[in-house]
Amino acid sequence: MPNAETLLKAPSSTMPESAPLRIYNTLSRTKEVFQPVAPGKVGMYLCGPTVYKPSHIGHMVGPVIFDAIKRFLVYSGYQVTLVVNITDVDDKLIVESRARGMAMAELATEMTADYMRNLDAMGVDTIDHFPRQPTTSTRSSRLRRR
Repeated sequence: MPNAETLLKAPSSTMPESAPLRIYNTLSRTKEVFQPVAPGKVGMYLCGPTVYKPSHIGHMVGPVIFDAIKRFLVYSGYQVTLVVNITDVDDKLIVESRARGMAMAELATEMTADYMRNLDAMGVDTIDHFPRQPTTSTRSSRLRRR
């Protein structure tokens, strides 16, 4: 079975012009030719789990799909960055950590490790960054204020 490095190597040429990638634009409700904001570069963001309980198959659906899309885009010659956030501060974490008699950070660490093991078991290995939600929320708040 080929490893991820082999699968992610781009061919010597990009996708042929005669077969452009078309994607569904939810804003216009039409299929459109894919054109990245920056030529040759694609950024993908996926909301990840709130890590208060063990992962289940529903947590894996998005990453498996985005992993496959990233592999296709890289194969097609694009430079792709895939980001999946981890929500590790949430009311659900507070409730669960109290029920288990442990610190919220300890629970988040345990459940994040479980999520990572499940991603590995599913063969998802193309995610570039796993930002923690509080950092993302703070940055988003600052950007909205500008």
